Amino acid sequence: MLQELCAFAHDVDTVFFTEAWAADVRNGSFLEMQGLDGVLVTDEVMAAMSAAETAPGVLALAGMNPLALPEEKQFVLIIDAVATPGNLGSL
Repeated sequence: MLQELCAFAHDVDTVFFTEAWAADVRNGSFLEMQGLDGVLVTDEVMAAMSAAETAPGVLALAGMNPLALPEEKQFVLIIDAVATPGNLGSL
């Protein structure tokens, strides 16, 4: 998912990762290729930072691209703070 974030976000600020995530050579070289700052954190810190039940091995801080609203009048649904992806399907 970090690769997708980098592809769509203008400014990935900092990447936080665990030792297990960093053990994969591809991950470390991706950070270098993207010129991203990385911060090694313990599994406990990662769990505290993440809202997920099972903390991922990597989290990133990034800005969001501004999205323009359509000029044509049509139905628009703006989603904010959806806790789980399944909830979006209910909408």
